[in-house]
Amino acid sequence: MASQKPRSGPSLRDSPNCCLHNRIIPSFNYFKDLTHCDDDKVLVAYMQCNGVLADEFQSRIAPNVAILRECGVPESNILSKLVERPRLFVAGHEKFERTVEEEWGWSNEEIALAFVKSPNFMELSEHKIKAAMSFYVNTMGCKSSCIAKCPVLLSLSLHKRLIPRWSLLQVLLSKGLIKKEISLQVLFMSNEKKFLCRFVTPYEDPYLLKLYEEKLGVSR
Repeated sequence: MASQKPRSGPSLRDSPNCCLHNRIIPSFNYFKDLTHCDDDKVLVAYMQCNGVLADEFQSRIAPNVAILRECGVPESNILSKLVERPRLFVAGHEKFERTVEEEWGWSNEEIALAFVKSPNFMELSEHKIKAAMSFYVNTMGCKSSCIAKCPVLLSLSLHKRLIPRWSLLQVLLSKGLIKKEISLQVLFMSNEKKFLCRFVTPYEDPYLLKLYEEKLGVSR
């Protein structure tokens, strides 16, 4: 009976000890040096996104950090958000930049302002950003720069929030019940109770509530 060759054990490259010293520790130190944070903060970032200690993390975040720097986002904002929300930096910021710069004309300064005010909007899909911006700019006639000043508006549901409330406002305007300009924040960011108290209840018109509920119903 032919003798069997002994099975080779795991290579040094595959050993846990090698992984620790060749990958995890260098990645840990890279993140720590980049963000100027202590060890505890690195662990917090890892809990938010375990890719922080992956080999490709540095290559994935570098272009996105560079984009934000080019746009003029303060370094302190970039680094603090990198620790708090590292997942933001592995998203497709290039797609976002292309959308807002080429299609809606945001300047670098406006992109920087939007990131500082609400960095979470960078996680939105390109489709959602385009749909929201199209509604604000093409349907409502807003300047795209206004959205940069309040980017959280991009995260609101088009069908469950924007269209129903905008439709109701149009009726109020056509009836002459509202004459002064209503800010986007008041119209779209008020909770449901406050919105109804301001735009439906005072007018004691059953049609208004019916219209609003119908728009919501169509959207569901």
